[in-house]
Amino acid sequence: MNIIQKLLTGASLTCVALSTAGSASAATITALTGFSTTGSDMSGMEVTVNFQNGTSSTAIWSTISSGIGAASTGGWTLSESGNTFGDLWTFSNNTGSTISSLSINAIAGKTVFDIDPRLDDTFSTVGSADGIKFNVNSGVAPTSFEYGNIVNLAGKAPVGDLYAELNLFWRSGFASGSSLRFVADTDNATFVVDPTSPKPVPVPGVIFGVVLAAGFFGSKEIKKREDQHN
Repeated sequence: MNIIQKLLTGASLTCVALSTAGSASAATITALTGFSTTGSDMSGMEVTVNFQNGTSSTAIWSTISSGIGAASTGGWTLSESGNTFGDLWTFSNNTGSTISSLSINAIAGKTVFDIDPRLDDTFSTVGSADGIKFNVNSGVAPTSFEYGNIVNLAGKAPVGDLYAELNLFWRSGFASGSSLRFVADTDNATFVVDPTSPKPVPVPGVIFGVVLAAGFFGSKEIKKREDQHN
């Protein structure tokens, strides 16, 4: 069943169609440290860029300064500054080649994406609170995106709000000189079990989205998340 979510901020509109598909791979974590993750809290993530010519390039996320982190090599850069619950990621291509897709393997850096589809902390993974799905702020929007590798707490079934990776796809390519700014919430895990060899579980495999229109998601207008576990 498709879920259509329309996010309206000011005069701009982002329309995203979401559906679940396939059988999952699961990454198991023991706990979450909390939900106020910044760019400097995600060191170790693996970021891979695939080019239209069939080649690829991978860089490891590292801390730049307080609250800021990035992965960069060969002319492309993915960075994030501030709390991922509202503050922006920036992806830029200055490689001289056209990019077809971007993959963020967050769990390699003990980080997970929090999409919180139910918008109700009662049904969220313990310690995760609210989350935000991928949303374009400005720039060259991907044709589609995909959350993969569902995450569960050790000893418990996955809830469906946490994923280990995010993939963006450009059907016509992300040309050199292009940039993209987007929101995608993340949380940190205290320990990851089998991050490189996840075990399959009988639940939906990916959250897949088609970006129908790029909107402007004003990060300054996003209300800061409050700790719902107090």
